[in-house]
Amino acid sequence: MRKIVVLLLSSLLASCRPLPSLLVLQDPFSAELEAARGPGRLESALRGSWRVNVQVLDPQRNPGETAGRLVGSRKPDWVFLSPLLPLDAEALAAAFPGARFLREQDDPPTAGNLIRLRFRREEAFRAAGASVARLLPALPAVGGRAAKAGFVLAVPQRRAEQQEASFRAGFAEQADPALLVERVIGSSADTARARQVLEGMTAEGVVVFVLKAYALTGFCLEYLRSQGGYAVIEETAGGIAYPEQIILYLEEDLVGTLANLSSPAQAVEGPVRLAPGPAWQAIPEQARAALESLE
Repeated sequence: MRKIVVLLLSSLLASCRPLPSLLVLQDPFSAELEAARGPGRLESALRGSWRVNVQVLDPQRNPGETAGRLVGSRKPDWVFLSPLLPLDAEALAAAFPGARFLREQDDPPTAGNLIRLRFRREEAFRAAGASVARLLPALPAVGGRAAKAGFVLAVPQRRAEQQEASFRAGFAEQADPALLVERVIGSSADTARARQVLEGMTAEGVVVFVLKAYALTGFCLEYLRSQGGYAVIEETAGGIAYPEQIILYLEEDLVGTLANLSSPAQAVEGPVRLAPGPAWQAIPEQARAALESLE
């Protein structure tokens, strides 16, 4: 009987403990993408795991100082830092040793309370490569030639090139590598060059474009809407105005990652979901059957 009472008391006390606090510091672009999935989605989805406070920082107005003031005043248990915020995460973490900071970055952190987040993008791009390769034979030929896939890279950065290599490897597992056309725009703002690249790829028979074009994504989708073609993008919210073009998208599961944070942790891995886009139902039935595992 005493054991039962102790267990009941322990359970009651545990249920009365306050949830740990999480401060989410976002840049405007990331906040916009998150809002496109549903206003307040992050807060509501994490309500059972955290006391969540989301703040959007202006990258042009001393985001490091603003972050320091917010952390100092709110004293959160964990702080998530958007990777697009131009601030010194190491210095911020060192200034507040009582909090744990989570940020996606290439290099392992040196501060003991700065946890490295890694979304499994390479695995997702490899799966996307295999999926697009299986899709191509079911799409109409272009000018009597087999349909091709294309990878459009705006700027050749290390992480982007690694993801391109993963896509290439997955594609080669399922199709002739010669059916993949890879091009670099060389800028994230040069629309004239982007059009030149897209026109050249279209002339080569590309009908499925993997767009890692950042700020040029909307321009590329507009081109595909006018000239024809399907796209694979990283965030479905980024192509919300072009439903006829988005055939597949890769989406980071930030909610799932934050909901399952454990302490202590040296590194955190987050899943990336590969899912059919709005144009999925418009493609030939044979093509859908080739990728039925995604549905």
